[in-house]
Amino acid sequence: MTANPMPDKFKWYIIQTYSKAEEKSAEKIKEDAEKAGLSSSIKELYMPKEKIATINTLGKQVIKERNVYPGYIFVCCDLNAHLHNLIQNVDKVSGFLTIVAGGKPVEISTKEIAGIKTQSEASMTKEMKEEFTVGETIEIRDGTFGGFHGTIKDVDNKQKVYQVEVTILGRPIMVSLEEINIRKIGGEE
Repeated sequence: MTANPMPDKFKWYIIQTYSKAEEKSAEKIKEDAEKAGLSSSIKELYMPKEKIATINTLGKQVIKERNVYPGYIFVCCDLNAHLHNLIQNVDKVSGFLTIVAGGKPVEISTKEIAGIKTQSEASMTKEMKEEFTVGETIEIRDGTFGGFHGTIKDVDNKQKVYQVEVTILGRPIMVSLEEINIRKIGGEE
């Protein structure tokens, strides 16, 4: 018989926080749990991250980490009333992700968390060399049009600059982007 590395009493949940307050909220949860004698009830606090390449004001490529799920912390814990109350009362924590307001926190399966961790680790080590072609639909990584989808209309292979058409309010707009500012839709990211 094999030993289960995570006893059944520990389940995964999602905590909602203010965006960009995830790290401080996680530290405060750990600190408050320690003070209340509940630190053994928390197995892990996890915030998936990915590396993003951007261009700074000097034109140099800078690799930064960003949260894959801004405003969320995944927690593996033995959730009881005391711990639930402690987490709910941490500054900049909105509460647990629930199906209905005031309802029981939603449990996330270990399999789902493993998938999220695998995806996050893969994006942290992935090299940013992708092939893009004219007519391909892409997603813009950051900047003014970050998160928008567009279509590659022209490629300057020498300088790796792409002319991308983005539709805003029904009107096509051409944007020049470097390779590090775009990603394939549905690709491994």
